[in-house]
Amino acid sequence: MRRYYKSDNGVVQASCLQLEFYPNYGHRERLRQRFRKSGGESLADHELLELLLTYAIPRKDTKSIAKELLEKHRSFAAVLDQPLHELENCSGVGPSSATLISLVRACMRHYFEREIKARKRITAPRDIAQLVRTCIPAVSRECLVLLCLDELLLEMGIRFIDHLIVAPDSIFSLKTGELL
Repeated sequence: MRRYYKSDNGVVQASCLQLEFYPNYGHRERLRQRFRKSGGESLADHELLELLLTYAIPRKDTKSIAKELLEKHRSFAAVLDQPLHELENCSGVGPSSATLISLVRACMRHYFEREIKARKRITAPRDIAQLVRTCIPAVSRECLVLLCLDELLLEMGIRFIDHLIVAPDSIFSLKTGELL
């Protein structure tokens, strides 16, 4: 039986009786505090995902859901890259949870997109990887990424092709105007 009381400062708190029935009582709060104290580096991938899911799934253990997502998709980044319908195929993940996970990726893209657009000069392979990673849509199959640069290594256009067969000679015959 749950019993609540109002403390002197007006905060509603659970009585000690609740702790006997719920051995994981306070787990979410401990995760939040670890994150607030030490940042995301202090949490394992499943704990980061678990903490994220606590904001969309109230009063339910999210650790098992987080572990299932990671097991199914093999990495934290792969979970964030999944389209909504793929996320919702995991038991315990509903529309709200799937939207929240997709929202994190969209926020990351928006954040990094500004940095990339301000710089736009490609000087190393990691620049290409970062550009493609932040711009690529969430797709469930392979796609061709066509990135065109000018002589100063500035981005002229980027296109993601996932629905046609492309011959190598047709790539080189594309005009710059067709990309933009």
